[in-house]
Amino acid sequence: MASRIDAVKIGGRIKKAREALELSQSALAKRLKVDQSTVALWEKGETMPRLNSVGTVAEELAMTPEFLLFGIVQNDCHRGRHTQHHGGGIGVEWGAPGRGEP
Repeated sequence: MASRIDAVKIGGRIKKAREALELSQSALAKRLKVDQSTVALWEKGETMPRLNSVGTVAEELAMTPEFLLFGIVQNDCHRGRHTQHHGGGIGVEWGAPGRGEP
């Protein structure tokens, strides 16, 4: 089954990661060289980062591009469950192994 890109879910992941990193929209925008209003639109799900910038956005938010776009998490073999790690050692767990976020 093919995964669909969902702007609202992407926006939620951006906002959750930004807040976990204790960044304001303005601070994230400055790091990404975009306007604060652009970050706000992403977080509302009204627009999405351009595909050629997904890697940069994901990196700034300490996540993989796959997680940013689709909620696909990496397997954390040491703990036996799937975890998406965010900056500062914060790990956010999403559902059962192999299932991604709820």
